Amino acid sequence: MKPSVHRLGRSVRLRTALAAAAALVPVLAGASIAGVLVQRSDLTDSTALVAEGQARSLATDLSRTSDPTGPQSGSGPALGGEQALVQVVSLDGIVIDSSPELRGQPPLVGAPSGTKPARRTVDGTAEGEAERFVTVALSVSGRNEYVVAARSLEAVNAAYASTTKLLLAGSILVILVVSGITWVLTGRALRPVEAMRARASQITAADLSARLPEPGTGDEIERLAHTMNDMLERIEKSSTAQRQFVADASHELRSPISTIRTLHETAHLVPHPDGTVGQSREVLAETARLEALVADLLLLARSDATLPRLRRPVDLTELVSAEAGRVRRLPVRLDISAGVVVDADPPALTRALRNLLDNAERHAETTIGVSLTGADGRATVVVSNDGPPVPPEDRERIFDRFVRLDDARTRDDGGTGLGLAIARQIAVDHGGTLDVAPLWPRDRGVAFILTLPVAPDRVG
Repeated sequence: MKPSVHRLGRSVRLRTALAAAAALVPVLAGASIAGVLVQRSDLTDSTALVAEGQARSLATDLSRTSDPTGPQSGSGPALGGEQALVQVVSLDGIVIDSSPELRGQPPLVGAPSGTKPARRTVDGTAEGEAERFVTVALSVSGRNEYVVAARSLEAVNAAYASTTKLLLAGSILVILVVSGITWVLTGRALRPVEAMRARASQITAADLSARLPEPGTGDEIERLAHTMNDMLERIEKSSTAQRQFVADASHELRSPISTIRTLHETAHLVPHPDGTVGQSREVLAETARLEALVADLLLLARSDATLPRLRRPVDLTELVSAEAGRVRRLPVRLDISAGVVVDADPPALTRALRNLLDNAERHAETTIGVSLTGADGRATVVVSNDGPPVPPEDRERIFDRFVRLDDARTRDDGGTGLGLAIARQIAVDHGGTLDVAPLWPRDRGVAFILTLPVAPDRVG
């Protein structure tokens, strides 16, 4: 047996773990990006509110000065620092006063329209400054000026960067943890599958008695193991039946062949009592027996292959009458109903009826009975004879292949031991049944009961 090769790239565990990681990446990335953007927006808004408060405070101080006619240099204290910068600008764009860091710098933003504050984000407000600032411009009531308050976004950017790093590290950790858990759990879930695979690799055609271990978990894997064990049991039964069939067929074929060979070999030593005519008669009888056996074997082989059969409505009344009317050594009593139609393969159904009648003829002592009725969507054919009854323990066994309850007599009469097996197989193929029952209350006789479904358009 070729050893199994484990490739990591084809591992279900690895593929499942990678799939879990791949599923987490877009989810975590999307959530992280949304989180940091929302955080940055909230922090920027908070910083802008602080700048706006500062601008309003300065604008209120300036509006209270005694000279509202024009701009006054140094009209208010220079507010601000490294994190907060302030400008006082006239409406014509001249910077009146500013924080020390903004000395000599042009206005950060233009004059606001109306009384509402104007908000903008600017870069490098002071010489040498690289960070960004959020600015709020607000008109001074009663003066031709407006104030600009700017707050550094350095803290916002630092919080944004640290949150981004934290979320990146956390996302990587979550992906690794989830992938690891998936790897472990998948391995545990697949452990019974690996045990089943290892056991299945040991099962060979020579010994089909082994079964796969069932984990007892009550999940899909246990149901799979149970189903595969049922399949192995069916395969074992089929293989056993096939081997038995081949053995029985070989034994049955050997008998007529040996007889024919013996007749020809002894003819050179001891002449046949009836001369060449008698010898030819025995050879022909054995040849006919061999031919019948081969024909039955071929029919069973076709039946076992479950080949589709061409079916059509068949008048079962005519078919039974024709078979019962063939010349036989004993009379046949008929009791059949007219107009019973079934969907069937005519040659196959004819073979089943002929086998039942031939079997009845071999075992009957004085008479053979055939009846046909149709009721409740079923057609029932009963073929009976007044021969020895079938013991209860043999009523199923007689439908097995090569089974003869009276071997010697059946062989002498030309039986192959396959007639009843073929008849039952044909009945099953047509959706029917074939059973045997005693003829009560008599202590002798037996009846074979064949039931078939009536053609659909005849059910009513």
